[in-house]
Amino acid sequence: LTFFVKTEKNMWQRFDETQCQRKYTTERLEKMLAEAGLSVIEKVADTDFSPPAQDSDRLFFICKRRVAADGFSPIEV
Repeated sequence: LTFFVKTEKNMWQRFDETQCQRKYTTERLEKMLAEAGLSVIEKVADTDFSPPAQDSDRLFFICKRRVAADGFSPIEV
C-alpha cells in the first residue's frame, strides 16, 4: 500500500507499507480466541458495527477476556 500524507509545510510525504492478510473460517477464529482465553461478545461486519451478512468481506470480533472467580487470574482452557 502507498499512502501520501500532507505535511505542515504543505508538501506530500509518501509512505509505503506491506501488509499480509490471512483468511480463516469463523469457527476457526472463535476456537483460536477461546484458546487465548477470550469470549466472543459480538461479531460485526464493519467499523460501523453493522450486522454480518453472507456477503460481508470482513468480520470484527468484539471479545472479553475470561477471568477466574477471583476476578484476576485468567481461566485455564
